[in-house]
Amino acid sequence: MEEPTLLDFSDEKFINHLKNPEFIPDDKSFLFSALSFAKKWYNDETEFEFSTSGSTGNPKNNLFNKNQIISSVENTAKYFNLQKGDNIFICLNALYTGGKMMMARAIHLKLKAYIVPPTNLPFTQANNNFYKLTAIVPSQLYSILNTSGYENYLKQFENVLIGGASVNAELRSKCRSINYSHVYETFGMTETLSHIALKKISNVYTNQPFEALPGIEVDSDENNCLRIRSEVTNNHWIETKDVVEMVNDNTFIWRGRFDNIINSGGIKINPEEIESVISLTLKSHGVKSFYITSEPNSKFGQKLILVIEGEESSESLLKVLKDILPEHHAPGKILYQKEFNRTLSGKIIRTIQKNI
Repeated sequence: MEEPTLLDFSDEKFINHLKNPEFIPDDKSFLFSALSFAKKWYNDETEFEFSTSGSTGNPKNNLFNKNQIISSVENTAKYFNLQKGDNIFICLNALYTGGKMMMARAIHLKLKAYIVPPTNLPFTQANNNFYKLTAIVPSQLYSILNTSGYENYLKQFENVLIGGASVNAELRSKCRSINYSHVYETFGMTETLSHIALKKISNVYTNQPFEALPGIEVDSDENNCLRIRSEVTNNHWIETKDVVEMVNDNTFIWRGRFDNIINSGGIKINPEEIESVISLTLKSHGVKSFYITSEPNSKFGQKLILVIEGEESSESLLKVLKDILPEHHAPGKILYQKEFNRTLSGKIIRTIQKNI
């Protein structure tokens, strides 16, 4: 089994090696993007480009200055009490935001970064070390939790961040019994560079609200859409399309996207809330991927429909869903689509295709 590569940013000799003008990262190595980022950092570059999939599925490239990056790093460090010399595990591609921010934490905080190629089962290469922090995407978490003996892998990690896409009900349910690692769903967006809030999903049996990190201000506007301000946003309020319920000054429950809200007969419905309710039921009927959307309707304005990835089924799912959903919240029709379009991070692009 391949062992992780140690990038020890607490070691001045290693740092001086990276600073050496003669050092050029090998572009054939999986370490290329990570070492290239580190070399730019030590060369005192002031701006860095971050690539993400974007909330709507459109790829975005944003420039952030070093002070903004450091502010985000220090917010996370305060929350998890990261200290010089702590071990972290990097299994995301440093070409993209998640992996690049793990590198920024390692560099600025002088951590020991153990790095492996991004795969679906990265924890099998953890080499029995103990790590203070790692970050993965939901598809990696799914693969890990469906691997025999996954407990032996997870217990090597004190804190596990899940980002890049939402965590579905099935994954949350599986995480509830984990009591040897702290697993967190993250909340963030392109404009905030990295996560600005966390929600613990391990060893909990109720849906917890998101808690804003130290240094982050949050509130909501007249449409109940989240607003965010911090040094990462240059102390400007960022207006989002995320509908939330504020619990107190620094915690909130995410309800869905304002631009996804469906108005059916005057009733405003968040499709993401319906998806959360029906996820486990649909899984028990063999449905793995789906989403709720709407189509025009002469009587109600918009009518809810369920779009399922895969072959058409003869099962009467509409009746099953009607029995578990509140009145007026059940889909009136099911569409089957052979394969969904997805972003690079795995988010479903909610566009009904003509080949349904």
